Amino acid sequence: MAKIHLFENLDYETYNKENKISDLFKIDLKQYGEIDSKQIRSTFYSVDPNNKDPFTAELDDLIRLHYLVKKKKSNNSFRVWYWSFILSFISCALSK
Repeated sequence: MAKIHLFENLDYETYNKENKISDLFKIDLKQYGEIDSKQIRSTFYSVDPNNKDPFTAELDDLIRLHYLVKKKKSNNSFRVWYWSFILSFISCALSK
């Protein structure tokens, strides 16, 4: 079976500048570092007993998700609603 390379032509820097993904999620690029680099966290970073601190954004993942949603052509209004819901949920979760 042939591999499908959905993101082989995706330039993260250019896509971010054109679509302002980092601005949308209020991510300071100077502090964040390289867009396609993974963020290093401590071992217990995700353990929050009060469930108040959200995960920090992985900008490359957000860009790929945005790219997929924009690339997806759909005539089905449910699909449009579903993806809108997913993006708004992610946006709300990251803005807390």
